[in-house]
Amino acid sequence: MSTIRDVLEEYTFLYQPIIIICEWVPFGPNQFAHFCEALSAYKKDEIFITPEVDMHPETPLFKIEPYYAWVRVKNVEEGKRVYFESRIFYPEESKVKQTENFGVTVEESGFIFYSCKLIKCSADENISKASLPVEYASLDKLARVVSDLLEDTSTLMNSMLNSYQKRILSVIFPRSHEELYERKKILCLITKEIIYKGRSLREHIKETKLGDLLSSYSDFRKELQQVLGFVINWIELPDGDIIIRGRDGFLILTDERGVEKYKKVMKIILSLLALETFYLHLFSRVWMIWDSLNLIRSEISREDVEHSIGKYRIALSSTLADTVILWDVDHLARFALNYLNRQIELLRGKQGEGTLGDGEIIRAILSIVNVDEAMEVIRSKIEATKSVLEAFRMDIDGLTTLVNTFIEREMRSIRRAMWKSIKKQTRMMEIEQAEKERLELIEFLSAGLLIAEILSLMFAWLESAFSLTFGGWEYLFSIAAIFMLAMLLRFVIRRITGEEEESESSTQ
Repeated sequence: MSTIRDVLEEYTFLYQPIIIICEWVPFGPNQFAHFCEALSAYKKDEIFITPEVDMHPETPLFKIEPYYAWVRVKNVEEGKRVYFESRIFYPEESKVKQTENFGVTVEESGFIFYSCKLIKCSADENISKASLPVEYASLDKLARVVSDLLEDTSTLMNSMLNSYQKRILSVIFPRSHEELYERKKILCLITKEIIYKGRSLREHIKETKLGDLLSSYSDFRKELQQVLGFVINWIELPDGDIIIRGRDGFLILTDERGVEKYKKVMKIILSLLALETFYLHLFSRVWMIWDSLNLIRSEISREDVEHSIGKYRIALSSTLADTVILWDVDHLARFALNYLNRQIELLRGKQGEGTLGDGEIIRAILSIVNVDEAMEVIRSKIEATKSVLEAFRMDIDGLTTLVNTFIEREMRSIRRAMWKSIKKQTRMMEIEQAEKERLELIEFLSAGLLIAEILSLMFAWLESAFSLTFGGWEYLFSIAAIFMLAMLLRFVIRRITGEEEESESSTQ
């Protein structure tokens, strides 16, 4: 639950604003065809989509929490775009009741548009001090709605992309499918009326300039920057339309007739800025990869640290995989840029048209968005990224060779240690064998002495009991008996030892 205290000073309200969100996801002809097939787009089916994965597909049931989206395909242009409606059933914070229905357009070039209209935005009367109908949404609350839409659209699209596209997004926008980690997108708000401090914005402009209302630290500018980011520039058209550009999007004030005109023009402009934003984050990830390579290189180069070869090999493998993924984005970005270039040329060709002010709208938007500069920046980033990633691959190859050198060095030291161990074990076995033979000899001698003692006692008993004398032959008999018994004892011991060794080898 949010810990923000809802004690707001709400000065600016928008009447039923149309919210358009744009992002670029690496698509191409193959990915687009797979996307349409996964949606059953050509059948125009209604399906339910969830980000959860069925871990037990062999069972007939798939139980999920109330965390899914309903999708219905409305229109498909083969090889160009697919348009579908979606209703979100993702859980919200406690005490928040929100119904989200919006349209989604996915183009083959990778540009994705999410659009909806904020019909009502009601709240507790103690929170809002303005006595305006629920059709008017304050910028404070609109900022929360937009933030929620950014998060929900990321989750929705993550449920529909293939694993390759998810892998690309996970490199550039880590954990973007999780809550509070939504991807960066470009926003456009179109409304027919803006109320500022109880009066229409057009009435304010009659008394003062728009630039004065957007001066630094003004209440109007502060509230706008909650949604649009830092305000860059603005323009007021002769017919009263107002276009305000922020770092993260646009706010357009127009009448009923101008809504559709602005949608067509802003679609191209938002696409351009979405691709630029994507590459802004991609380049940030490139420098993070560079930092990780520098860290690995510095750790490997240190002599006072025991090298963990396994850790370095895993890190280099992961970095190489990220580099290859970013490398593959290159041709998809060029495909999207060529598409944008054609659309911008068509847009410029309409500047001279005076039909219902279309040309004037195009000139106004092109005056606050330097299209040529943006295109050049994107081209430069694509080329720079390709060069840097190529350098990364060479650097990774060099570090891998260095790690392999450490592995070879360790293997040589291990082999030397093994040979030393084998020599020591062989020497110990020789010593043990010699000791064994000595012990056997001692046992034989001990046994002989025992037998000699027994025979001596036996001959002494015969001489004393029966007065038998052997004339010295008893010593010869003793020697022969000792020799025969010693040989018999040695044979028996070796036979027992041989049987024990055979039993041990058969057990192994």
